[in-house]
Formats: sequence, C-alpha cells, structure tokens
Amino acid sequence: MRLLAPFPILSQIRHRFFSLNVLPPGLTRALFMAGLVSSLTLVTAVAVFGPHLGPTALFGAMVAEWEADRPLWARLRCALTVSSVMTATMALGVLIAPYHILTVPVVVALILVMTTGYYSFVLTRGPGPLNLFYAAAIGSYLGQFGTIGPQVTVITGFAGLFAGFLTVLALIPKIHGPEERIVSNAEIEVTAFCAEAARDRTAADHSRRRHAAYAAVNRGWLVLRAAGGGPFGCRVAHLARMASVNRRLSLQMVRNVYPHITPDQVGTDTPALRGRPTLWWLFRANFCRDSVAWFTASRVGLAGAIAGVLTQALQLGHPYWAILSATLVLHRWIGRLATTTRALHRGVGTLLGLGIVAAILACHPGESWIIAATVVCIVVQFQLVARNYALGIIFVTPMALLSIEAAGQAGSVTRLMADRLIETLIGVSVAIAVTWCTSLRTPRRITRVRFLRSYLAIERLLGCLAAGVEKQTAGIHARVVLQYELLTTLAVLTQASEDDPSLASWHEVEVALADLGYATLCACWITEPDRLLSPTQASDAIRVLHGRLAMLESSGSGLARLADDLRAVRACLALCPEDPDDAAPEVVRHEALSRR
Repeated sequence: MRLLAPFPILSQIRHRFFSLNVLPPGLTRALFMAGLVSSLTLVTAVAVFGPHLGPTALFGAMVAEWEADRPLWARLRCALTVSSVMTATMALGVLIAPYHILTVPVVVALILVMTTGYYSFVLTRGPGPLNLFYAAAIGSYLGQFGTIGPQVTVITGFAGLFAGFLTVLALIPKIHGPEERIVSNAEIEVTAFCAEAARDRTAADHSRRRHAAYAAVNRGWLVLRAAGGGPFGCRVAHLARMASVNRRLSLQMVRNVYPHITPDQVGTDTPALRGRPTLWWLFRANFCRDSVAWFTASRVGLAGAIAGVLTQALQLGHPYWAILSATLVLHRWIGRLATTTRALHRGVGTLLGLGIVAAILACHPGESWIIAATVVCIVVQFQLVARNYALGIIFVTPMALLSIEAAGQAGSVTRLMADRLIETLIGVSVAIAVTWCTSLRTPRRITRVRFLRSYLAIERLLGCLAAGVEKQTAGIHARVVLQYELLTTLAVLTQASEDDPSLASWHEVEVALADLGYATLCACWITEPDRLLSPTQASDAIRVLHGRLAMLESSGSGLARLADDLRAVRACLALCPEDPDDAAPEVVRHEALSRR
C-alpha cells in the first residue's frame, strides 16, 4: 500500500474501494424487507408462469426498492407509477427490437427524459432512475426471440404490481413506522443543531449542522404529507411532534441570527410547512443545460449511447449488459473519484460473481436449486450493495445469470459468462472515460449558476419582505423557492469540489450565501419584520451586488470580498429600526457597501 503514497488519487480510490458505509437507523430492516419482497415475487412468478418464463420477473420485482421506507399511500402510488413506466418502456423496447438502428437512439432519449425527470421531481429519492429506462434496453434484446418479448412485458407488469402489493402488505404490522422514523430523525438533527449552537464552531461547521437539521425537518413534512389522512394516514401524534420540532428549529435559527428577537415575536408559519415548488417551476429549473439533473442525464445518456454502439459493432450477445454497467455507474453525480471507484467495484464484483456462477453450475443443479440460489443472492445483495458496491455486485451477477439459466435462455454457459464479463468491462470503461472527459469545466459552471439562482431567490424574497407581502401568494412562492435552492446548493458545491478542487475556495461564499438565505427565511417567521428588522434597507443593499457576482469567476481576495458583501447585507437586515443608536455602526457598514 505504501507504493501508492506518491499517487494521492490512487490512494483515495484504494481507500474508497475497501471502505464500508454505515447505514442510517432503520435502513437495514427496510433493505431486508425489499429483498424478501423481491424474492417472494420471483417465486410467485415461477409458480404462475412456469420455471422458464417466471425468472424473467426479476426485473419487475425490483419495484420493491422504490419507496422502501415511505408511508402506505406513498408506496401504493409509487408501485403503480413505477410498474406502469417499467412495463411501458419494456413494451417500447420489444416494439423496436426488429429495428436495430433504433435501439440506441430510443434508449438514449428515454435516459435523458427519465433521468432528468427523476432528479427534478422525485425530491424524496428512490433507488435511482435506472429502472425507468433500462427496461427498454432489455425489451429490445428479448423482442428478437419470437413471442418471449411480449410475454416478458406481461410478466414485468405482473411482477411490478405484485411486488408493490407486498411492499404495502409488509407495512401493515408497523403501519406508522416510516412516520415514526422520519420524525425521530428530525428530532435528533434539530437537537444536535441546538446543542452545537452554544459551542464555538466554525461558520462552515455551523452551516452544515443547520443544513442537516433543516433538511431533516423538510423531509419529515414531505413524508407526513405523503402519508395522507384517514384511518391509515398520518397520526395526530406525529404531526404534533413534527410541529414541535419545527418550532424548536425556527426559534434556534432566529436566536442565532437575530438575538434581539424574543420567542413570542416568532410565528409558527415556517417554510418547512410550505411544501415543494410547483411541477412547472421544477421543470423549468431542471430541464435546462446548466442544471444538475440535465448534467447527470446527459452523462448517463452519452455513456449508454457509446456502450450500446460498441456492443452492436462487436455483435456481442447481450448488449443491454454493457448499457446497464455504464449507466449504473453514472446514474448519480458523485464526483470523479467516487465514480471511478464505483466502476472498479462493478468490474471486480462481476468477476468474482462469475466465479460463484461457475461453481454453482458445475454442480449441475436442477431448476428448483437454481431458483433457491437466486433467492439467496437477491436477499444478500440488497444488504451489501449499500455498504460496499463491490460486495453487492458479487451477488448481483449470479442473481442475474442464474435467472437466465433457469429460464433456459442462456445457451452456452461459457458464452454467457464471457458476454457478461466483456460487456461489463466495456460498460465500466466507457463510464470512466465519460466521467473524466465531461467533468472538467461543467461543475464550475453549474455551481456558479446554482449560486446565482440562490442569490436571485434571496433578492426576490427580500423584495417581498420590503413590500410586506411575504405571507401572500407571491411571498409564499418566493419562500418555497428559496428553501429549495438552499437545500440543494450545498450538495452541488460538495460534489463539484470533488471534480474541480479549485472550487474549495468558494466555500466561504457558499457559507455567507447560505447564512443570508436562512436569515431571510427567518425574517419571514417574525410577526412584524418591518418593525423589528430592516428588510427595505437589505433589499436595497443586495441589489448593489448585481455587478459584483462576476467575482465568482475569481479567487482569493475577490471571493473573500464577495463573502464580506453578503455578510454586510445580512447585518443590514438584522438592524432594528426602533433602536437607531445601536444600529449606527451597521448603517455605516451598509453605506460603505453601497458606495463600493
């Protein structure tokens, strides 16, 4: 290992390759239930459709991964939606199967739409967008073999609905478990934030803790709203606890920003209760060149296109495997080193998994034993993939290949395993190449656009405060938009910094921008902001910064100056008009800002 010391990038990849992720509380049980549901779906499909066609239900059974720890009605809606999309895209793949020239363009088009849509509208996140478009690649292959394509399409729909039914059924014993876990998590994060507020921490540490607490409360409200009402809906006790933790968060945030504000001057109408932006707003914000969603989708689409064209040119037996490997590695933007590690995990895990397949098939097992081994692999891979991707892939490979073997579609075992290895290596190689060739300038551009959007959202809400309309429709929309921007900007800079280390110098600006954004939200919670704060002066002050936002392209003193300017606007907002003597130094600071 010391040989890697002179090569820090290789050392980081080696460390990430062998590291094990710690799972959040409750996730282990959710993953076990998802594996159990997928296994039962596969066994049921074998019983209904027979041992040759039944194993093809494996893909539809993956619906169990979606909304694995969400409330009852959310699970039901998700099962219906995802199984419908998977069945429709499988049918589309079967339809285009006779026309090989259409396969790659159609799959790439689905990747762009489905991936961008997933990261635009699925705010609570599922396992990823892969299931939404990958069925088309599978269908385009299976559709070449007589009637098996239409049959598998029907089985996919059956498996998706049956798996969805089982995920709902599995929730019955602890029907309010998801609400309990999400509320408890919000309480833990807010308690930690309140405890940290009294300690001497850096601004960056404080910003991260505040972000975690606010995000936890926001997720809590999203889950409780998804639970709905009625006899199986959200309990009053959970709503009360969520309101209480929301109140604690708002009081602590106001206390940190505006020490002169008393608790009785803080209302209960916080942005966390306001929900999410409209679908149209999310569409316009994400279906554009400089959004994270579109950047992720374009990389996945490019990798899928290259992998698909290569496998077609080489006339390999299962081209969808190369597309799978390339898109699986890239379906999330996690930085170049993390993506490279994930690609290596995929390659090494596949190689070791093929060894397991060879060992099992060398024993000449019957169909029932192959199904049993597939079920074991399903349960184990669900537990391991989240902890270490390579360990999980070791069992994903036999899970996929044994189901094909049981279905009698394998042909020569040697050819099957060779195709799997070659196409996996093609997919991961393409993914690595796309990662390192498309992550050079884009992260900086995306981060800059995200900062500008957050700045404009702050300016808009300050204008609403100055006009006294923060509680009207326009003001509420401005609050929701700012909340969305604040909860996403931090993650973007963290990801972008991994691809472009020079962006680390932007963290001071990011912290100052987040501080000003949350201070603006806090001002909306105060019962009389125009009497206790100075939103009009702050609104005037932030407009002065329009011409200085080009400093985001600079470094060093330019970025430090921009951070100071943002902090000056926040200080201006905190002025108390009723106490001009204490406010005098801050007024001078504001005037100095205006003269720059």
